Amino acid sequence: DTNGTWSWNDEITTSVGVAGTKTFKATFIHQSGNYKDYECDITVNVAKQKVSVPATNTSAVYTGSQLSTSYTNGALYTVTNASGTNVGNYDVNFTLTDSDNYVWANGDEITTKVTFSITKATVSISNLALNGWTYGGTASTPTFNKGAYDGTVTYLYTGTTNGGASYSSTVAPTQAGNYTFTVTITATDNCDIEEGKRSVSK
Repeated sequence: DTNGTWSWNDEITTSVGVAGTKTFKATFIHQSGNYKDYECDITVNVAKQKVSVPATNTSAVYTGSQLSTSYTNGALYTVTNASGTNVGNYDVNFTLTDSDNYVWANGDEITTKVTFSITKATVSISNLALNGWTYGGTASTPTFNKGAYDGTVTYLYTGTTNGGASYSSTVAPTQAGNYTFTVTITATDNCDIEEGKRSVSK
């Protein structure tokens, strides 16, 4: 005859505690009263609570300045390496603050990561301007916009002096004449070029 009831020896509200294997005592009381109560140990496995990875991969376009993700420390984890400057992939690390009782939902034990990608900027030369100057004076400085471009800018002056001589140099001319100023940029690791050459005549 096995009719009877089980009851926990501990209070029903007793917490199972932190993650891991726990042992609790329970007693079987036979309903007939003809048998002694039976006490035994019951092992309970308390699993770690799963924590979702905060976000999927994210990206930004190169600007020449340090770029940061919007990730911040959470209640259960800290965030490191959430920024970069040059084009490339950066590992953003999320580390659990209590890895004894929590685990990442993707199976990682303590630290998981997502990728922060910085992609190339597409740049152009725009708003090119160059004021003329008189013979014997100081050459004007060309002005232009090159966006986030981080490479070498090449200048070239070409034209003809008033005396009929041809001129081609990276140095501004000193003789009176008619000239064209050309500025050129080429692709870099961080920038693709949409419009890489502009000219202005004076």
